[in-house]
Amino acid sequence: MRIGPLLSDSAVLQKIGVRMATIRLQKNMTQKELSERSGVSIQSVKRLESGEVATRLTIFIAICRTLEILDRFEVLLPTPTPRPIDLFKLQGKVRQRARKSKSEKSAPWEWSEGQ
Repeated sequence: MRIGPLLSDSAVLQKIGVRMATIRLQKNMTQKELSERSGVSIQSVKRLESGEVATRLTIFIAICRTLEILDRFEVLLPTPTPRPIDLFKLQGKVRQRARKSKSEKSAPWEWSEGQ
């Protein structure tokens, strides 16, 4: 089963853990070796692979770096590219703020009676 929006958070963590363990085994590494090479505790490796609890992102990154899969983050989080209309509107300027959506716009300002 693929990781997708229908899975619960715990199911996603378990799937990630299984995949990380599979990659580690494909590289013929023990949990202890992965722990030593990545500079994280063996307990952190075990927790990540079991999917029981969330791990700190820095630990996850260190393990991914050691397993040589950090470049896959580019697929997960590609560099955002502006839409053509935004390029035209900005004319080389860098966007500094997000606009409120139409549903978030507040009512016009009015004096309150308590003032």
